[in-house]
Amino acid sequence: MAELKATPAPAPEKFLSFAHDEHRSDDDERILNSPYVCGAALLASFGGFSFGYDQGVISLMLVMPQFIDQFPQIGENAPNYGFNKGFLTGMLELGAFLGCLLFPYLADKISRKWGITVATAFFTIGALIQTSAQNYDSLVAGRLIGGIGVGTLAMGAPLYISEIAPPNLRGSLMVLEAISIVIGAIFSGINAFVYYAPTFFAELGQDYNMSLILSGIVNICQLVGAIPILLYMDKIGRRKIAIYGALAMAIPHLIMAGVVGKFNSSWESHQAVARFGVALVYIYVLAYALSYGPLAWVLPAEVFPSSRRAKGVGIATATNWLANFVIGTVVPQMLVSIGWGTFLFFGVWCLIASVFSYFLVPETSNKSLEQVAAVFGDNLQADEEDLRRQVQREVWAVSSMQEQTP
Repeated sequence: MAELKATPAPAPEKFLSFAHDEHRSDDDERILNSPYVCGAALLASFGGFSFGYDQGVISLMLVMPQFIDQFPQIGENAPNYGFNKGFLTGMLELGAFLGCLLFPYLADKISRKWGITVATAFFTIGALIQTSAQNYDSLVAGRLIGGIGVGTLAMGAPLYISEIAPPNLRGSLMVLEAISIVIGAIFSGINAFVYYAPTFFAELGQDYNMSLILSGIVNICQLVGAIPILLYMDKIGRRKIAIYGALAMAIPHLIMAGVVGKFNSSWESHQAVARFGVALVYIYVLAYALSYGPLAWVLPAEVFPSSRRAKGVGIATATNWLANFVIGTVVPQMLVSIGWGTFLFFGVWCLIASVFSYFLVPETSNKSLEQVAAVFGDNLQADEEDLRRQVQREVWAVSSMQEQTP
């Protein structure tokens, strides 16, 4: 029998060159065909699943009679029920905010991989506490601890993927994070809709069972929108998505404000208008899934140089979680206090996001991370090259060993 010989692997220099030339199709093909690289990106993106799962579960539980009986503090008859409901929901985001401040230290000190492992432990402990909770206080504590894991997992994924992906596929691979969030849920104000979707549909005159059904379709809309953006984000470009996506989200918000303001007390006699309001919710969710859903994870992981990326992404993601904490906490009370003004509030912020993107968001698609850093005036080319080569040599070594293993 002829002796079997391992096929020599191409030199590391060829593998490392993809960061500088987006037109090297052979290198890109090699990356896509590498089980290790693609598997690592897919596995890292599962961090978003924990966030999406929490979104889907808490939105339904907040309106379940059994859940309200167990935790009467969030029932409509309880004092300050609006704040209690929002505080319970928002504690996950507060924990995520704290976790994002901790993760950059772990990522730089013990590596990205082991930092994600620590985050997984926090998420598991928090889930156990929430599952066994017998009172409101322990449930809040569990959501805070679990939030530390959720936030760091959702942050660690785009950070890790951005550093192992080729430039012309980096955006698409990082959209895996957004898709994982949506699959876990089966959030510009998206968290208000996802967390309180049954509540919003009840405000539009839908009964309890229909509110739950319509809430599930919200998550399906997110998934439907995430699939095409996975294929086209790197072709369309981040800047256009940021500008026009925000406008597309603002329009249904502003129309909804007028509809709710006029018909909020007479939905039963205006069923067609109520259905139109439901359609506006879905239009908004689709616009979000096609734009800011994935963009919120892609841009922060691209715009910082490698030597500062963990800390930069940590601050950016922590800011995102802090805003989500505020939204999750105040929305129930906003619906009680200002009603239609809630939709106006989010619509105005979407318009502000569009204007901000037009003047201040640069295009980062199809550029290496070093080229993106140069757009912002960072003169760290030598340091970036050393760090990039170190990361990619490690990926190359493991990938080559797996390819030569019979």
